[in-house]
Amino acid sequence: MKTKYVLLIVLLLAGTTSQAQFGKLKAKLKSKTSKSKKVKSKRSKDGEPEYDPNNKVSQAQRSAKQALSFVEKGLQKKNWEASSRGIKKDLQKARKNLDVLKGEDSENNRKYYKNYEARYAQFKNTFATKMQAYGEKKAVENYFVEAHRNLRVMNDEFYTKKAFGEAAKRLDYKGEFAKKKASYQASNKPNARIDKYVKAIDEFYNNAVPKEYIPAMVKYIDKETKSAFDKKKWEWRPQDALKTLAKGKKVVEIGKMLSLKPSSELKASENKLEAHRKMIQEYIDSGKYEAYKAKVKQKRIDEKRVNKVGMRNPQAEAIAKNALAKKFGVPVLRIAIGSVRWDVKKNNVGVPLYKYLYVEGAIKKKDGNCHVVVAWVRRSYEGGGRYGAMFAADLREDGQINCANIYK
Repeated sequence: MKTKYVLLIVLLLAGTTSQAQFGKLKAKLKSKTSKSKKVKSKRSKDGEPEYDPNNKVSQAQRSAKQALSFVEKGLQKKNWEASSRGIKKDLQKARKNLDVLKGEDSENNRKYYKNYEARYAQFKNTFATKMQAYGEKKAVENYFVEAHRNLRVMNDEFYTKKAFGEAAKRLDYKGEFAKKKASYQASNKPNARIDKYVKAIDEFYNNAVPKEYIPAMVKYIDKETKSAFDKKKWEWRPQDALKTLAKGKKVVEIGKMLSLKPSSELKASENKLEAHRKMIQEYIDSGKYEAYKAKVKQKRIDEKRVNKVGMRNPQAEAIAKNALAKKFGVPVLRIAIGSVRWDVKKNNVGVPLYKYLYVEGAIKKKDGNCHVVVAWVRRSYEGGGRYGAMFAADLREDGQINCANIYK
């Protein structure tokens, strides 16, 4: 009986020990599991998750944080504009990753996320403000760069050239340039490059124009329009004279566009051109020009003569006379060889091509007017010093003649 009690006690003790040991094991396992969960959910004071390369939330948080850091450093640089493209890309990267965090209920209410969003908004606004200011600054600088480029064109081109006038109009010194210059100076934002260009342009208009360009223009106008003031020339060709005066007027207009103050020299030149233009225009409109043309034409007709006889050759005269009569359909009233001998036409190596005589004649057309006509009598070279038969070539009119003067 004692033995049974002993065995029972031993079994009870063994079971208790096993349960105790198993309980300790479970406690250890439970402890380890709990510790593992704590590692996975470890966060900073602001709620930033511990980095886990396999967790998209962790990756998004880290990428957003890095991108915002890069943006902040970029904006703090003195020459930040050189990194503007990189800053823009980092802002885009930050926004993309913040949107990932925004979509996670476990993250979008945490302190770090709200801080990121606040920084992003601040950096975005700062960048936009800087870019706007930079854009305005570049626009101002680019305007003066272009203005100086136009000045270089004007320095390189003669003032009558189209390129000169177009460059002067684009520069518009008294208009747009003056406004831009005043705005730039009022901004109190000095720029060495702009100051250099403004100085060069001011120097051109304030000194070079009145001291060099205007005097040169006046001399040029006087020289180039001189023919328009020659009575013999403008009386016969008044339209050409008007065109010449118009060219002078164009130079005057360029001078006026360049001048900051009225030029007495330029004004005198302009008045001279305009007075002469009006006189020539009145000459045309009054009919005096047509009367003059008729008078000159009649004078030329009265002075016209058939050429003097240089030699006689009845055969050549007959050939020319028949050819001219056939050409113009009326009888030839007179024929005269102007050449004093047969002349030989050779090629570029000295071989004869033909020999010829110059012949003039006179005809009376059906309208009653008489005209001088011309023919060339030729003999083609056949080789061995021999020339072929005579023939007439190059038949044409050579002006009207007074019928009473045909035989003079």
